[in-house]
Amino acid sequence: MPVINVRLAQLYSLRSQTDALRTQIDALVALEEVGIQAVQEALGCDHPDDMRQSTAVFGAPKRFKCLKCGETLESA
Repeated sequence: MPVINVRLAQLYSLRSQTDALRTQIDALVALEEVGIQAVQEALGCDHPDDMRQSTAVFGAPKRFKCLKCGETLESA
């Protein structure tokens, strides 16, 4: 068997292993993203100041709508 064919077969094998590794890494990243979303949903929204839109009206308590989660809340 010529040396060139053996080297070519080794390169194809290495490429196959690299593709499999890339697929595994993509799957791990996807699992991590799902885990992060689950934790954020469990903790709830922190209603950051820059994502608050005032909905207060005269004579009523101060209210704001969180643009991040869509919830309307009264502020203290």
